[in-house]
Amino acid sequence: MNIKKKTAIFTIGSIVLFFLAWIIFDIYVIEIGGTEASISFFMYETAMQNPIFPFVCGTLFGGLATHFFWRIRDTKRTKQLSDAARL
Repeated sequence: MNIKKKTAIFTIGSIVLFFLAWIIFDIYVIEIGGTEASISFFMYETAMQNPIFPFVCGTLFGGLATHFFWRIRDTKRTKQLSDAARL
């Protein structure tokens, strides 16, 4: 197995595991403490108390998205993808 395949498996696996853990935890805390213990309620309450909070979250996640999807130096493969997308 080459390094590109390992990177793909690691990346997709990490994202899936993160979201599964997040969902399982949120279901667990809602069962134990009700909806006011949920991640969503925490985010909402924090945003209402600190209006800068949604801005900071958006900036951080937007920065990550920009990092992941920013155009990289052309290679044979990226040129093929770009050319195929233009059709």
